[in-house]
Amino acid sequence: MLVSDLDYLLKVARLYYQENMSQQEIANYLNISRVKVYRLLLKAREQGIVKIELRAPFQDFSDLEIKIEKHFGIKQCIIIPTSDSMEIIYNGFADALASIIDRDFNKGMSIGVGWGQTIKGTVERMKLTKKYDMKVFPVIGGSGLVYDNDDIHANSIVSLLAGKLGASGYILNCPAIIDSHASKEVFLQESIIKTIVDQFEKIDLVIVPIGYIGPDITIYKTRDIMAEDIEYLSSLNIVGDINSNFIDANGNLVSNKIQDRIINVTLESLKKIRNTIAICNGEKKIDATRAALKAGVINTLITDTSIAEKLL
Repeated sequence: MLVSDLDYLLKVARLYYQENMSQQEIANYLNISRVKVYRLLLKAREQGIVKIELRAPFQDFSDLEIKIEKHFGIKQCIIIPTSDSMEIIYNGFADALASIIDRDFNKGMSIGVGWGQTIKGTVERMKLTKKYDMKVFPVIGGSGLVYDNDDIHANSIVSLLAGKLGASGYILNCPAIIDSHASKEVFLQESIIKTIVDQFEKIDLVIVPIGYIGPDITIYKTRDIMAEDIEYLSSLNIVGDINSNFIDANGNLVSNKIQDRIINVTLESLKKIRNTIAICNGEKKIDATRAALKAGVINTLITDTSIAEKLL
């Protein structure tokens, strides 16, 4: 390319990017077509004369994070900006979770993982550059229906997370919700199930979802409960759940006929785990998240501003 040609490209680029002239204004000024201006601007970028760099503004949520930590007595709160794009939210959650796992890692440690779209979406986007010698367990039953061709059960997420960590993954071969409490007791006596359930209180770090009571909660999506069951839970003043442990507004476990049929890590067991990490987003989960924090089982909260800004 001749020097004169480079000068011309540079001139068009200056007029557009520094003088803030429109493409039509440049066309009129240089007595060329607007299409020609467009092509010249494109060529300026291709030739490296113009480089466009997008920089997201840094957002400091540390003040709010500290207030939430002190108010609810938790170890750590990580807040990311909310977004209309779940891809962006999951990427933020994934970075936070990967950082926590890396910092907390001890050789041979055990990680527990719950179910649901939020947990799956987060784990899917985790970027890990090294392998971890650890074990990954589900903390709720895993078999059942696949929702909209999207397997959000704990066993599937365990497999996904173990693969990313280079860890050993284990599965829980039973449904999350059994037909009856009596059937649940029978399941728990099966050696292959008992072996996994016995690990619940030995887990070092667990990743659990916070749910609210509504038609898009995981156990309704997977058809483990019906619409009338959601009405029943609401009638008991249940505002949400921590890994399918149903709680009221004060974080107290509420006795109900569904809870007695669930095979999962209990609230009492969660209290014994060194680091219980809860992940949640969306305004509909504000009351449930506040209640979950009051339950006294969460050590680390990863959430977005749609929840965090209203928790206090």
